[in-house]
Amino acid sequence: MFIGLHDQLKNSLDGFSKTLEDFKGQLGTKLASVDKNIRNLDKKFNKQFDQLSHKIDDIYERAATLAIINRLRADHELDIRHLPSSLMDRRIPTYLGISSTSTNPI
Repeated sequence: MFIGLHDQLKNSLDGFSKTLEDFKGQLGTKLASVDKNIRNLDKKFNKQFDQLSHKIDDIYERAATLAIINRLRADHELDIRHLPSSLMDRRIPTYLGISSTSTNPI
């Protein structure tokens, strides 16, 4: 009688051990997936953060450029009709009376 009980208990523990190992494998797989997703989100966050930094720099540069242009307009009564469409264009327009080959110090 005790031998049958011993075998039943052993089979139950073996089944529990197998179930536990399966759960451990599934948990490991899910943790690896979560870790991969976190790394992807971290990359996306860093990319967005870098873009935000560049956008803030662009906004600051535009504001500084506009402040300088407005000051020149007010102090020297300049009629500046057009501003460069892009900060990437670093040439000073010829309508300011400066050679177009000069680079923009702003």
